[in-house]
Amino acid sequence: MLSNAQRTKILLFLLDNRFHTVNEITQKTDLKNNTVSFHLGKFLKAAWVICTVKGKFHYYRLKNAQVAALIETMLVLAPRKEILSFTQNKVYLRLKQARVCYDHLAGELGVNLLQQLLQKKWITNTASGLVITSHGSFQFAQKFNISFAAFELQDTMILATCPDWSENKRHLKGALARQLLRFMFVHAWLYFPVEDSRAVALTAKGRRKFKEYFD
Repeated sequence: MLSNAQRTKILLFLLDNRFHTVNEITQKTDLKNNTVSFHLGKFLKAAWVICTVKGKFHYYRLKNAQVAALIETMLVLAPRKEILSFTQNKVYLRLKQARVCYDHLAGELGVNLLQQLLQKKWITNTASGLVITSHGSFQFAQKFNISFAAFELQDTMILATCPDWSENKRHLKGALARQLLRFMFVHAWLYFPVEDSRAVALTAKGRRKFKEYFD
């Protein structure tokens, strides 16, 4: 799918885990409406996106986190696109610093978050993969109001990592990462500085809290 530059543009835009119309995708990717519609049809057949209809508008979104993880993995392996303008560089730097990777945090901020959680022993590496420590379980409950008992009932992947294309390292994904990102938005730690972009940034409160919890 990512061998085609036009498809790549569309999929990257849809990594924000929000529904978008064809017109919105067209505006943000500089592609023609019929081109976007053609590729979205391909994605629908491949079960990479879902579509919902409201009135006369069709809204598209990536199907699930598994598709998003596959896209991120392919981006790591793909040649890095050459930056040819100041605007392109500005967009790249925003995404590199912090971005939404479907339902979790990526970029420098996401990679640093994983490293700090390991360093502070909230989570740890084992032979079977990452696990949450008893200390971490207490900290997540106290500071982020996260209940792991609920995760167990949902039979969902709690803790895993995802390759980060901009950092060539890994960031956190899974139910814990999803809950952390949701908490950070609800409690105004993060915001979208640019409309219709995956790039996110820390608020003043978010910077204070990251320093308090993770420095």
